[in-house]
Amino acid sequence: VGGRERDDVATVRAAYNLTREQLFFVAFAQTHCAVTFKADLDYRLRTDPHTPDELRVQGAMAQTAAFDAAFGCTPDPRPRCDVWAG
Repeated sequence: VGGRERDDVATVRAAYNLTREQLFFVAFAQTHCAVTFKADLDYRLRTDPHTPDELRVQGAMAQTAAFDAAFGCTPDPRPRCDVWAG
């Protein structure tokens, strides 16, 4: 990361009191941030093969131990789908 980008990241982290790990997850969630009207959602559920934005974020984060660690969440006791497990 260049100097300007590094300064921007430091500013955001300080302004919102986020760790680097938390900022990663916030940035991921913001890539899917959108206002969706019910009629649009209904249409997209019938025609779009992709998961709705809200569920893309919630589903992925619910499966991520790193998210729990970053935000101090109590891990969900149900089994997780760990795609990257070795």
